[in-house]
Amino acid sequence: MLKFIQFSEGYDSLKLIAELDKCMNMQWYDHFNKKDYHGAWQSISLRSASGKEQDIYSNYGVES
Repeated sequence: MLKFIQFSEGYDSLKLIAELDKCMNMQWYDHFNKKDYHGAWQSISLRSASGKEQDIYSNYGVES
């Protein structure tokens, strides 16, 4: 079993930490799928059609 991978690109770890800190301080939204898990499941959208972090649906404007 593969235990790790190594990327060929380099990453700015300080920038990644700053971006993660920004995400952790955002308001996270309850996931729309309530039937397939127990406990809490919250998310933000890192990339969405609307550009908004609260747009967690795969099809913009469609709610389940």
